[in-house]
Amino acid sequence: MFCQKCGAEIDNEAVICVKCGEGLNKDIGLDKKNGLGIAGLVLGILSIVIGWLIGIIGIAMGIVGIACSVKQRKLFPNSIANAGLITSIIGTATTTIILIAGLLVSFLI
Repeated sequence: MFCQKCGAEIDNEAVICVKCGEGLNKDIGLDKKNGLGIAGLVLGILSIVIGWLIGIIGIAMGIVGIACSVKQRKLFPNSIANAGLITSIIGTATTTIILIAGLLVSFLI
C-alpha cells in the first residue's frame, strides 16, 4: 500500500504514514470523502432555486455552500467540490442581484 499524500510505501496494517505522518483513513468510503462537496452542491442548487423566492435564505444557503465546497477542495479536491463551489457562487450572486434589484424597484415606485 502507498501513502496518498507522499507516495511512500507503507505497511498494510499502518494507521499513519511513517514518512510524512499523514493519517490513513482506510474505513472512509467514497461517500464520506465527498460529503462536504455534495453538501456544497446541494446548497448551491437550492440557493439558486430558493433565491428566487426567499432572497436572504438563498444568500445564506449559497454562503454555506461556498464554505462547504472550499473545505472539501482542501481535504479531497474533486469535481463535486468544484461543482458545489460554482453553483454556490452563482446562487449567491444571482440571489444578491435579484434582492438588490427588488429593493431598488420598491424605492422607485
